[in-house]
Amino acid sequence: VQAFGSKRRKSGEFPKGEMTAREVAGAAAAAPPAAAKAKTRAKSHASGGVLLVIAPAIAVCLLAHAWQQAAQLGTAGLAAEVCCSLAVLVFLAVFLLPVPAMILWCCLGVRTEWLLSRRLAESCAVWLLWNLPFVCMAHMVLFCKLLLPFSSYSTVFRIWNIFFWLIPSPIILMTGGLKVLAGKFPAFGKYGWKQQAFQAALMVPATLLLWDWALRSLPWQESRVLLAMTVVHYFYVTATFAFNPEISGCRRWGFVLGFDQLWDLAHSYFSIEVIVDGKEKCYEQMGCIIGFHPHGILPCTAGLMLLHPTWKQAYPNQHVCFMTDGFTHSVPVMRDLIQWLGAREVSKEAINKLLGEEQCAMLVPGGQAELIAARSWGNNVCMDRRHKGFVRMSLARGVPLRPVLSMGEWMLLDNLYCPRLQALSRRWLGFPIPFLPYGAFPLMPRRWPVRLIVGELLPFPEGTSNPPIQKEVDEQHKRYFDRLESMFEKHKCSCGFADKTLVWI
Repeated sequence: VQAFGSKRRKSGEFPKGEMTAREVAGAAAAAPPAAAKAKTRAKSHASGGVLLVIAPAIAVCLLAHAWQQAAQLGTAGLAAEVCCSLAVLVFLAVFLLPVPAMILWCCLGVRTEWLLSRRLAESCAVWLLWNLPFVCMAHMVLFCKLLLPFSSYSTVFRIWNIFFWLIPSPIILMTGGLKVLAGKFPAFGKYGWKQQAFQAALMVPATLLLWDWALRSLPWQESRVLLAMTVVHYFYVTATFAFNPEISGCRRWGFVLGFDQLWDLAHSYFSIEVIVDGKEKCYEQMGCIIGFHPHGILPCTAGLMLLHPTWKQAYPNQHVCFMTDGFTHSVPVMRDLIQWLGAREVSKEAINKLLGEEQCAMLVPGGQAELIAARSWGNNVCMDRRHKGFVRMSLARGVPLRPVLSMGEWMLLDNLYCPRLQALSRRWLGFPIPFLPYGAFPLMPRRWPVRLIVGELLPFPEGTSNPPIQKEVDEQHKRYFDRLESMFEKHKCSCGFADKTLVWI
């Protein structure tokens, strides 16, 4: 027991002087037997050994294929062609190989530890969920190559770049910019069919000019592929933006919510544990506003919390929608996943619609200010308490507030630090650029345990005027963040963050 407690104290899980006798006994009882640990370690090492054999073989095959493709085409710059081909093939391998791994694990039930260990399956699941747009891009590149079987990889790469930078990228940037303008200037009107018609009026002439250039300058087959990709993308945009799903939630899909094996792998990767602070459990359907803190770089554990078995058992009748930034509803594929999971845009209209249906809205009040301030190093945990709109809305609608604290969220990812450029792009585009999150490696969060502390409901004060006056908003705002600070101080030692200090920005 002493050895186990000392080991966990060194790792930071139980700081020195914080383990009681009951905690030591519980930790000793929870410690897995040495034989089971050795067996699991051996299986992981076996799976890793297979990967060490397979990975070089795949690399050699990719290099040989790239060389053969370049030699057959008789390209003048053979070295440049090989480098381009190898880059495209590596991109395809990195983002496509985890797909069959998930099919084997989740659909076919393959549990062969020497080929696909659970630890590797967890990494593949998180990699796919965090990089779903890139996985879709890899499929599109592969589709483009299949349409151009006799073209070089440099040609495929060029066609894809022309399509990506001239069709989806302007649509994403225009959508984000128009939503920012709609939020900043009420006279501009909310983002709807008028703004979408304005986008179409700008994009249609630009697309026709692109098609005219492609037909004149590119070979016949390449120009047809570019035209086909453009038409398919416009059909996709028209179908997925119809009926404002970011407000109505009409794209929520129970089939995706039922991927329990995939969500279980993601929960295991982060060792997510949902802790209900207090004995409160809610079995009645009721509306409330849930605040998730802190934002971190990407608060994806907030969505995973709603899919966790502990949350479902504690709040079985609560239908909670995760409210995300408007820019995320502009990015292809990312918007599909979050809307299938029931997420909506964090706007007054969407929140009022949810509360009117006696559903719960979960939002991240810290927003992108905490994104820019998030750091995995240092002793400070930065949270923003300047926003009062969600408190005012809860008082106006007569619904309670519930704080949720994610202990360890700031340890999962970091981002490039360019504060001036990120503040400028955030102001006018609604999103900080450059945005390159990195954890264990670029685009992959660290394997770090996350404890999600669900606070008790902060009740609606009796006698509140409607609409609430500023004094009532300030008092409820203070009570909410005092509750959040007490939750942080209460649980930081047991979660392994005794040296951390909560700093308000």
